[in-house]
Amino acid sequence: PIRKDLGDRRALEAEAVVVSFMGFLIIRFVMRCGHEDCSLLDHCSRRAIWPTMRTMATSSADFPDTMPAGTPAPAFSLPDVSTGKSLTFSELAGSKGTLVVFLCGHCPYVVHIKAKLLELAEHYRPLGIATLAISANDPVAYPADAPEKLRLMVEEDGIPFPVLFDATQEVARSYTAACTPDFFLFDANKKLAYRGRLDASSPKNGLPLTGEDLGSALKAVATGNKVSEPWPPALGCSIKWK
Repeated sequence: PIRKDLGDRRALEAEAVVVSFMGFLIIRFVMRCGHEDCSLLDHCSRRAIWPTMRTMATSSADFPDTMPAGTPAPAFSLPDVSTGKSLTFSELAGSKGTLVVFLCGHCPYVVHIKAKLLELAEHYRPLGIATLAISANDPVAYPADAPEKLRLMVEEDGIPFPVLFDATQEVARSYTAACTPDFFLFDANKKLAYRGRLDASSPKNGLPLTGEDLGSALKAVATGNKVSEPWPPALGCSIKWK
C-alpha cells in the first residue's frame, strides 16, 4: 500500500507538470503578436503581467520593477561594435545629458522607431545630449544581433552614435533593461531623468511615429528641467537572455 500511494503521488505530480507545460504552450500559441520570433510573452511593458511571467523562466532578480528617478547611471566599459574600442559611460556622457538606448538588430519594434530615434539624437546632440546604444541579446540564439551584424547595421543605417555590445549581459541587468527598445535618459549629473518609450506608436497599431514622449523628456533635460512622472513604459521585444 505504501508503494502504491507513493506511485500514485508521483503520477499526479508528473501529470501536474505536463498540464502546466501544455497551458504555457497554449498561451504562447494564442497570444501571438504578429511577427515570426516573438509572442506577447516576449514583449515588455513594465506595468503589465508578462514580465512577471517571464521572470519565472529565469530569476525574479532579472526583471526588477523599475529604475527610480534620480538613480545614478551604472558605470560600464563595453566594446564599440564598429571599432572594437572599449568605451565608458563617463567618456560618452553629454554636457547636458545622456540617452542610453537598449536595442538590437532583429526586433521589429527597433526597426519601427529607428529613423525617429536617429532624428532625435541628431537634433539634441548640439544641445548637449549624447546618445549611445547597447545591445545585450544572446548572439548564439539570435545571430542577427551578433557584433558583426550590428556593425553592418551601423554602416547601412548611418547610425551617428556608438553602438556597444554587452556580451555578459551584466550591464543590461544593472540598468534593469527589459526590452528593445528601452530608453534611459540621464541628466547633466548622470542621474536618471526618464525611463520609458519613444511614443505610443508600434509596428501594428497604426499610430503615427512622433517621438513625443522621448522628445519631451529630451527637451526638458536639455533645458535643465525635470521630466514629469509617471513615465509611459517601454514596449518591445524582450532582451534575449542567455
